[in-house]
Order: sequence, then C-alpha cells, then structure tokens
Amino acid sequence: MRKIIQKVCLGRESKLNMLFVLGVFIFVGLGCSNLLRNKESVDVNIKTPEPVQTASTPKTTTKKADASRGEIPSDDELQEMVKTTILDFSDAVQSADFTAFYGNISKLWQRQTSPAKLEDTFRVFIDGKNNFSGIRSKEAEFSSNPRVDDSKGFKELVLEGNYDTSPLPTKFTLRYMPEGKNWKLTGIIIDTTP
Repeated sequence: MRKIIQKVCLGRESKLNMLFVLGVFIFVGLGCSNLLRNKESVDVNIKTPEPVQTASTPKTTTKKADASRGEIPSDDELQEMVKTTILDFSDAVQSADFTAFYGNISKLWQRQTSPAKLEDTFRVFIDGKNNFSGIRSKEAEFSSNPRVDDSKGFKELVLEGNYDTSPLPTKFTLRYMPEGKNWKLTGIIIDTTP
C-alpha cells in the first residue's frame, strides 16, 4: 500500500495524482459522514404514521351519566364505579390509611368524618386483614336494579350486589350522591359472611 501511495504521489504526474487521491479521500470521507448523519437523523426522528380515518369510520363515544340529573350510569360505568370503590377501600384497609379513600368520597361525607375516623370505623376490616383485591378480575352481580332514591331529601344512587369470590362472596351496598355531574360515594357496606 505504501509503495502504491509513493508511486502515485511521487510519480511524473504527482500533482495530478495527488489531487485525484485527495478528491477520493474527501469524497469517501464526506460520503461516509453524510451517511452517518442521515442514519442518526433517521434513528432520532422516527415517527409512527397516524391512522387515517375515513368518513365511513364512525367514532364511538360513550355518554357518561349526568348525576346532577339523576341519570343512572350504564352497566359498564356501574361496574367501574363499584370495582374502583371496593378496590380503593381494600387499599385503605391493607395500608391502614384512609387518606386516599377519604379524598374520593363525597364532600358531605368528608364534612362528617376524617381519615382517622374512617380508620376507627373500619378497624374490624384492618384487624381482620381483609383483602378485597380478588374482585379485580370479576364482574359485580347486582342483586337489585340500581336505583336513584330520594327518600332522604336528596338524590342517592344505590347499588347492591356481590362478587363471586372464594371462599366467601363479597357482598356490597354502595350509596353515591351527585356532586356536579359525577356520583360520589356517601356510604359503603361490605359483608363477607356466608
């Protein structure tokens, strides 16, 4: 290789050959660095194409029940409400800390209690190390139709039913009241007796 370079650089047409070799080095050097730069920009700026929506593709939006009007939520909403409430309660029992649970209940109930009072109220569940996380993969079975009751002078959504958990079913009665357009928890009864 050294002999070839000397022959090209020191031969009769050394200046012309030197320009040719220099041009090759510049071409190869710029070409490679340009390829690397392009490769980097491709790796950094990869974008996932967004799906194209056509006019014939209908969008399905589920209308959420308006609690301020006393609307009963759809079955899917009811399932989510019950599961979220019981799992939040289970987390509070497991940690013996009702602060997060307290933050999710109605303002009316918040004025009547505190996280410490909730902890005292549900001490039997804490001491019994009750865990209701078994409902996570299950559907609630409602024992009566969800209803809006106004016998206490305000609208209250009442949900009664159970989860088929073992060794014993998890029975529940949950009460919610409207706050704005949302239903917020005002009462909870959980029963795991046979």
